[in-house]
Amino acid sequence: MSQESQPLGKSMVLHDEASAPSPRMLPLCLAVSVVGLGQSMLFTLLPILAAESRIGAAGLSLVMTAGILAFFLAAPLWGRLADRLGRRGVMLGGSLVLLLGHAGFLLVLEAVAAERIAPETGLFGLLAARVVYGAASAALFPLAQAWVGDVAAESGRLRGLAGLSAAMTAGRLLGPPLAAALTVLAPLLPLYALLAAALLAFVALLFLPTPPRAAAPVEGGSGPGGVFRALAGVFLLTTMLGQLQFTLGLHVQTRLGLDATASVQFVALLLTLGALAALTMQLLLARRLKSGRAGLLGLLCLLASAGCGILAWGASAPHFIVGVIAVGAAVSVAFPIGTAVLLALAGTARRGRVMGVSASAQTLGYACGALLGGLYAWAPTASFALAALAPLLAFLLLRAGMISARDPEKGRA
Repeated sequence: MSQESQPLGKSMVLHDEASAPSPRMLPLCLAVSVVGLGQSMLFTLLPILAAESRIGAAGLSLVMTAGILAFFLAAPLWGRLADRLGRRGVMLGGSLVLLLGHAGFLLVLEAVAAERIAPETGLFGLLAARVVYGAASAALFPLAQAWVGDVAAESGRLRGLAGLSAAMTAGRLLGPPLAAALTVLAPLLPLYALLAAALLAFVALLFLPTPPRAAAPVEGGSGPGGVFRALAGVFLLTTMLGQLQFTLGLHVQTRLGLDATASVQFVALLLTLGALAALTMQLLLARRLKSGRAGLLGLLCLLASAGCGILAWGASAPHFIVGVIAVGAAVSVAFPIGTAVLLALAGTARRGRVMGVSASAQTLGYACGALLGGLYAWAPTASFALAALAPLLAFLLLRAGMISARDPEKGRA
């Protein structure tokens, strides 16, 4: 039975590519926006967290790294569990655990700040709470992507994926200004706001319908070769971003002759402009596209590579603005296209698992990008050349994944 001929019950969430996503997708967008809000807000609050926890920069770095490592390890496990038990229930469970983890983090931080427990004891409590939070957050965005794969035909998935990416970007954009505004009232007030947002996300997910198995055609998927190539493409895109984020401040300071404070302020402006460009592209372009447009993906990867070149040779503020906007706009659409390719390659039975592995691959990509960014101290040109090469290689790998999705036998090698 075709998708158009099926009865449209309450469980149907996304329609075909010509129509807009149903409001029933809003709980999912709210949940992933809270993840983005938490990421940017916590990194904005690092100086305050270090002061209130009295564990110093090294201890706080250990806490944050533990959370990232927990996300990396937990994402594939949540995906496997969701493939067996269903997306909605696992996302609800993850959202509840995330709420409890953040509440524990806040309670320990308050106890240390009030000197009810020693900083050394607080360090272990913060580590445990952050590990719980990091592991639980891995149950939301990857499984939300798999949920879109469950409810939409292949030609319409890019709309839902772009909506999720836009929600994540919006949360990341809101985090820093909200944190800055609330700290004026009380140092830890932003964490209470984040706790309220996490509670709201959990309540919203209670209203998320269970994806109907008949909403999209059953897909067998491709072999591991096609999936691996597409995952490598997504990994390279995140590696490029991690490398640029690590080197941008140093490069701006060197090329424009700024002091450290002015460099930080200008980089903050650049990242905000890049995020706004990404959000605009996700809302205005990506949601109007069908999945699997290889020509568009090639143009986007060329744009990202050109943006890296502009950043490398930029000699004025406008050069850096253009370069960051080019990269942000390009990857904001390239990532949903890559995710759509992965969903097609995964097939019906493996979507959660593949999306979980994709989330871990992206986390690893950011880490590797930061590591490669260390080349800047010795060879700035080589550092940017690697960043410019990454999206071109990513296109070749994702293009191969598209071919495998159309002809599964080619992906089984």
